Amino acid sequence: MIPPKSDVRWLKLIKGEVSHNFKNVSAGLMLSRLNRQLSSAFGVVESEKCIDELHAFFTKYEQLLGDDIDAIFG
Repeated sequence: MIPPKSDVRWLKLIKGEVSHNFKNVSAGLMLSRLNRQLSSAFGVVESEKCIDELHAFFTKYEQLLGDDIDAIFG
C-alpha cells in the first residue's frame, strides 16, 4: 500500500536523504529528475509538486513497483 503524500518519507526520497536502488529503471529515472528539479528550485511549492508527481507515478504503477514500495516504505 502506498502511503499518503503527507508521509515525510516522500520528501526524504525526493531530497535524496533516502537511498534506494530501484528494480524498475523508470522509477529511478523519475526520482533522479525530481531530485534535480527540487535542487534547482527548492521551496515548499516545488517540493509539493514533486511529491504529487512521484506519488501519482507510484499509484499508477503500484503493481510494477511493489518490491520497491515495500523496500522504501516497509
